[in-house]
Amino acid sequence: MPSRSKLALIEQQVAIDYQKKDLLKQELDQIFGAGRYRINGIRLDYFHLSVPRKLQRKEIDAINSRMSHYKTQWEGE
Repeated sequence: MPSRSKLALIEQQVAIDYQKKDLLKQELDQIFGAGRYRINGIRLDYFHLSVPRKLQRKEIDAINSRMSHYKTQWEGE
């Protein structure tokens, strides 16, 4: 069993990861409005009432390259 200090560090890292995820969702929401996101391999279903037009492949590629520092892939609709 991990020590208390190690558990505390893990909990702190998880909290930071959730904060980053929430900030990323807000940023993507402002830019695109809706979509499905995969963050660090974890899929997030994230929809709004107004779904934007379907994105072209080049737009999805541009989003993916911009978000690569988050290890994020935008799957489109």
